[in-house]
Amino acid sequence: MYDEEQYIEYVKEYLTTHNGAVPPHPLMAFRSKIQHTLRVLGWAKRLTEGREDVDKKVLYTAAIFHDIGYSEKKEFHAEQGAKIFYEYGMKMNMNLSFIERVRNLIYLHSSKELLKEKNIPIELILLMEADLLDEEGVLRMVWYTLDKGINGADSYEDVYNHIVMGNNKRLVNPMVTEKARYYWDEKQKLVELFTKQLEDDINVRT
Repeated sequence: MYDEEQYIEYVKEYLTTHNGAVPPHPLMAFRSKIQHTLRVLGWAKRLTEGREDVDKKVLYTAAIFHDIGYSEKKEFHAEQGAKIFYEYGMKMNMNLSFIERVRNLIYLHSSKELLKEKNIPIELILLMEADLLDEEGVLRMVWYTLDKGINGADSYEDVYNHIVMGNNKRLVNPMVTEKARYYWDEKQKLVELFTKQLEDDINVRT
């Protein structure tokens, strides 16, 4: 039932033909929605290593399809993505229970406030964690630096302030599972170390 390569190719084709692969800025091709999807899948796999309490096929399928709804602008992307997957699953004669579970994960994955709730499916927790872990830490610093450069940074201090602003919003660890909390903390430590070094370099006087 689970065919990872086929699912990935379908999502790539769908995003491409429905303008969902277009980056948010012409010079920001590095923020590819397809590449984001593959990284979220990678994080989902990393977070589930050694776990036996997770339906990995449901989780990995949801990770692959979670942002396919960005190809349509009529509705909120999670809602649209859930509909797209449902139609695909029915067309491919997938098990109805499997379709419903994956669809629900896609529909709810942007509701990150649910991480604070009890008794939500572990697959939903892990999908949201995997989504949040992407473009964090070093990757976020690269993104913010490029973003500031593209939009006309006047100085390294502009970049520094942009990174610090983003880091201040991430002081509280939102993760639930032990492994995800560890990765989040490690990423924020790297950002803190980087910004301290950057601040020191900026303030060097000769």
